[in-house]
Amino acid sequence: MMCRAKSTSGFTLTELIVVVAIIAILAAVAIPVVTGYIHRSRASEVYTVLQGIREKEEAYFSEFKRYTTDLPMMPSTFALDNTTCSETKLWDFNQAAANGWKQLGFTPGGPTYYWYWVETNFDAAGVMGSGTLACDRPCFTAYAMGNADCDKAVIHFRITHDNKTVIPYCDGDPDCVDDGPNNTY
Repeated sequence: MMCRAKSTSGFTLTELIVVVAIIAILAAVAIPVVTGYIHRSRASEVYTVLQGIREKEEAYFSEFKRYTTDLPMMPSTFALDNTTCSETKLWDFNQAAANGWKQLGFTPGGPTYYWYWVETNFDAAGVMGSGTLACDRPCFTAYAMGNADCDKAVIHFRITHDNKTVIPYCDGDPDCVDDGPNNTY
């Protein structure tokens, strides 16, 4: 009588372990890369919005020969903490704090990950030299801050009347204190 060879189908335990190990290695490489792309895309919001604020301030200056008064932090309905860090926030233009932003004519075009505000050297009556900033000519600085990646490090950005480049500052620096608008840096 002849012996028949056993027919095996399926995978051996060794083959399954190798496949799982390969998938784990690929995931270990891919997850940080994808996370980095997400963080960079959220940070790119800051550059777009601050450039938009700068353009609107310059247009406002061209029309009225002055910059706006200080504009409060928007969106103002969220606390800056790690529970809302990765959420987008809508700007509520129905609240009183939004009046200056409406006067400027700026809207971000949707929810944002960061908070924004503007400081100038003009007061509510339009008098230069009476605002928050101390400049000897018309000036403004637009700021952004937020924690879009939930790492407990608040990231800060600014753009000014004479600098068209968005500048990150206080980036994770524990000695840099920033509680929002009307602080000097």
